[in-house]
Amino acid sequence: MKRPAVVAIAGATGVICGVEMLRVLRELGVEVHLILSEAACTDLALETDVDVAEVRATAGA
Repeated sequence: MKRPAVVAIAGATGVICGVEMLRVLRELGVEVHLILSEAACTDLALETDVDVAEVRATAGA
């Protein structure tokens, strides 16, 4: 039995690491709960080509 995971992305410069973690966990079939701060949303827009809606969809939110 796989346990659910909580991924919190708080807006540091490692935002892309959180996004990749979400992708890997979903590929492994792990239930994911996402915590996404406002600063993380800003950093996603500034540092990546990934938008917030895509991140939420990846988490299943």
